[in-house]
Amino acid sequence: METFRGFLRSIATEPFTKIPCFSDLPFSCVLSQGVRTVKRAIVGFHLDEENDWVADLDCGHRQHVRHNPPWTLRPWVITEAGRAERLGETLECKKCDEPSV
Repeated sequence: METFRGFLRSIATEPFTKIPCFSDLPFSCVLSQGVRTVKRAIVGFHLDEENDWVADLDCGHRQHVRHNPPWTLRPWVITEAGRAERLGETLECKKCDEPSV
């Protein structure tokens, strides 16, 4: 019981806390301000119909990774070398975060 109370205290005091997930799941869970988020690895990139870069995630979902200064600064996305360096890094998958219906 004390271990569980300690865990709850750490959630309340740390803005980003790794929480235990099922060990057989291929993603990490992060508790951010009381909301679980799912991180997925980037496995590739492609351009959409508007020539914006989209990251392909290992879960099969996609997420835009635009370089749109001054609001979004991702200069690495505009070069092939920059994108290659980001393969394997994780992004929060908003689709995986949605509750299944």
